[in-house]
Amino acid sequence: MYTIHRFECKHCGLSVDYDTGVFPPPGTRPVSYVDHETYLHFRRLKERESAALLEKTKPNEPKIWKPSDQIVVPPWVGTTPSYILLAKDLLQHGELLSGLNWRDFEKLIGDLLEFDGWLVQVTQATRDGGIDVVAIKSDPVLGKIKSIWQAKKYGQHNKVKLSEVRELSAIREYEKATKAIIVTTSHLTHDAIEWVKQDIFRLGYKDKEDLKKWLQEYPT
Repeated sequence: MYTIHRFECKHCGLSVDYDTGVFPPPGTRPVSYVDHETYLHFRRLKERESAALLEKTKPNEPKIWKPSDQIVVPPWVGTTPSYILLAKDLLQHGELLSGLNWRDFEKLIGDLLEFDGWLVQVTQATRDGGIDVVAIKSDPVLGKIKSIWQAKKYGQHNKVKLSEVRELSAIREYEKATKAIIVTTSHLTHDAIEWVKQDIFRLGYKDKEDLKKWLQEYPT
C-alpha cells in the first residue's frame, strides 16, 4: 500500500499525484475531487519538492548568486530598478540567471514589466495560486489588459513541461486574464512549445535566450 494520493480538480479535470505520507483506508481509492485552489496547492508543493531534489542531484549547477563587490555603477542606475541591475551584473560575470534565488527572479520579472509601463503586483511568496506576477496595462484601443506571469527558475537541464503549460492555461481561465506567460531561465520542451503555439493569442513564454534579449533592451 502506498501513500500517494491523487488530487483532481472537479472543474478543469487536471490532476496531480502527491505523497501525503498517510495510508488510505483499506479497499479505498486514494483520489480526492477538489476545487481549483486546492489542486494548485498540491501541484505547487510537488513542483517545489521535485525542483529541490533535482538541484541536489546536479552538483555542477551554479550556487545562489551574491552581488559582486566590484559592480561598476553606470549613469542610468538611478532610473533602472535594482533587480535588473542584479541580473545584468550576473550575466556580465558569465553566470547564469538561474543563480538568482526564487524571490529575486520573480521580482526581476516585475521590474522588467514595470519598466515597460505595466502596473505590476508581485504576489506574496506564500501564495499557492500558481501566479508570481500580475501585470495590468490600459491600451487606448483595447482598454484594460491583464496578464499573469509564472516564473520558472530552473537549471539549464530542467525544461518546462507540457503539464506546466497546461496548468497555466487553466489558471488563466480561472483568473479571467487576457494572457498568461511563462518566464524561465531554461527552455520549454517541444510539446510545451507546440501547446503555446496553438493558443498564441492567450499564451506566451520567454525562455533563457528571450530573457537575455529582454534585459539587453535596457541601457548599459
